[in-house]
Amino acid sequence: MNESMERMINEQNLVARNIKMEAEKKLKLEKSTIYGYCFRLSRTDATVIRNKQNLYPELSTQKNGVYFTTPKLRSESTAYQDYSKKYDKTQASLVKEILKIAGK
Repeated sequence: MNESMERMINEQNLVARNIKMEAEKKLKLEKSTIYGYCFRLSRTDATVIRNKQNLYPELSTQKNGVYFTTPKLRSESTAYQDYSKKYDKTQASLVKEILKIAGK
């Protein structure tokens, strides 16, 4: 899971360099309930990606900014979500097993 997150952060840094924006200050890596992990730029800063839809597909525009992704970020986000689900499932089964052993 950590490796997947590191790869997403590396992708954020690469995109930030390509669009000449500061990672973390201007280009945000956020987890959306709809899209998983994606990037967000303010609506005014998003002009740098408007003509690059093939590189940075736009997901949505909202009050707080423009959400977009890259093919690599999309695959890493999916991998991270898969790892997270597997982790949660394993954790739940361990809790059940512990409660069973404890006699509850």
